[in-house]
Amino acid sequence: MKIYKHESINGLKNSWERIYNSNPRLSVYQDYELMKIISKYSRYSPRRYNLKPIFYEVFDDSGNTILIAPFYIKKKSGETFVYLLGDFVAVSYLDMIYYPELETAEFECAMRMISEDLGHPEFIFNKINRRSKMNSMIREVFGNELSTNPKPCVEIKIPGNYEKYFEGLSSNKRNNIRKAHRRVENEGISMRLDVYENEPIDRNVLGRMMDVYNKRAGERIENPFVSGPLGIAKKKLNPLTVALGSLNFAFGTVLYFDGKVVAMCAGLKRSGRIETFYLAIDSDYKYFTPGGLMLTETIKFLCERGEVEVFDLTRGDEPYKFQYGGTATINDDFKFKLVNRG
Repeated sequence: MKIYKHESINGLKNSWERIYNSNPRLSVYQDYELMKIISKYSRYSPRRYNLKPIFYEVFDDSGNTILIAPFYIKKKSGETFVYLLGDFVAVSYLDMIYYPELETAEFECAMRMISEDLGHPEFIFNKINRRSKMNSMIREVFGNELSTNPKPCVEIKIPGNYEKYFEGLSSNKRNNIRKAHRRVENEGISMRLDVYENEPIDRNVLGRMMDVYNKRAGERIENPFVSGPLGIAKKKLNPLTVALGSLNFAFGTVLYFDGKVVAMCAGLKRSGRIETFYLAIDSDYKYFTPGGLMLTETIKFLCERGEVEVFDLTRGDEPYKFQYGGTATINDDFKFKLVNRG
């Protein structure tokens, strides 16, 4: 086995996409084009400014690429810390790029070679979902050196029809949704849900979506001198916002009242899963429960299409996620340092 360190993601496209496309258990967040955007825009955030992206390509004895490890390297007070590329961004699941048949012994060998090459740094691998094969490999081979911190995520499984989904909600939640529809009708509001998928989201639409998102985020930050610049950065320089306006697997839904955006949800789609990372409402319209209307109308659309099995609300265990039919999954944050066996 051999390793080669790349200073740039460029040049890895063919191997990366060949391996990624062979492994349906990798999430959409491991897509090459998305990771290229994240790598490019890393320096535009104070949280990521001092992080250096590097990429280890691992070859078997026949010279075939079997694993690609995309990292951020951080140096502080003479120590080296290694994170997975995509950390410090609102990416929900992180992983390496590997064939599904990668053996645990190969993974261990690769990690020890990389650790040796980097001078035995501390590895801080966050957001590793328990669906990931890498999660189990880390536990198996590095258990003695491992610190683990589990974090909750929530996903909604999409049934074959909307009626089945709706009847699975609590009677209180079903009544709330019916009441929200009545309020909209009684006020004479024209409501519609637009779905954007399988192509980049139109820039004008995306801008209106992010205006709602930033307004909601700004309500949680009292200082306008902080919320203003953060909102501009989120709209113009955030890697995930750039991805929504650039990638063909973007997904977004927008709830309109009389042509005005009152709720939005956005994410990326792969292999029957939608992974969301933006969700917000215009609080001026909270009387009408726009978030609940958007979620249920989106799920109705997905039930009718029959192409999506999981609508993933991802990180966090906020009560509303379970009230709308979510079930829990777990991300693990791992921390370990590999000792020199020599």
